Amino acid sequence: MVAISHRKTGALLHSVDGSTLAAASLAGAALAGASLNFENLSGADLRQAELKGACLMEADLADARLEGSDLSGASLRGTSLIRADLTGANMADADLRDADLTQARLSGAHLERALFTGIVLTDATYDETTRWPLGLNPRSYGARQAPQGPDVASGGEEARENESGQRCPELRP
Repeated sequence: MVAISHRKTGALLHSVDGSTLAAASLAGAALAGASLNFENLSGADLRQAELKGACLMEADLADARLEGSDLSGASLRGTSLIRADLTGANMADADLRDADLTQARLSGAHLERALFTGIVLTDATYDETTRWPLGLNPRSYGARQAPQGPDVASGGEEARENESGQRCPELRP
């Protein structure tokens, strides 16, 4: 039996007896350096979790909530992060080789110095505050900049990017 505690309060968040961690409520968990290779964490709530240096190779984190989590230096090689919410997550120096981030939300995420060989970013969304590895063009991996601003919120106009990367207002019919 493994007990997972909140990193600040010490409160028990989840206990594991070899079963799955899918949909587990682990917000704020202290999991720095944890070995979670091949684990099913799909749909888990890991908001504000401390996962610095954790081993998550080939783990299933599809649909996981990782907003504001610290995944710096974590090994996420071959991990499924499909539709994961990584808004504001710190993934600097993480190993993301062969990871699948299809439709992941990366607004405000820090990805500096992360390893990207073989990564899938199809339809992943990011914003102007997302920090990428030096020289990386997220669009070349299929990622797209998230719509923003009053034009989208008002419902009057919708912003989109043209092929040269310029934002163009588009009136809705």
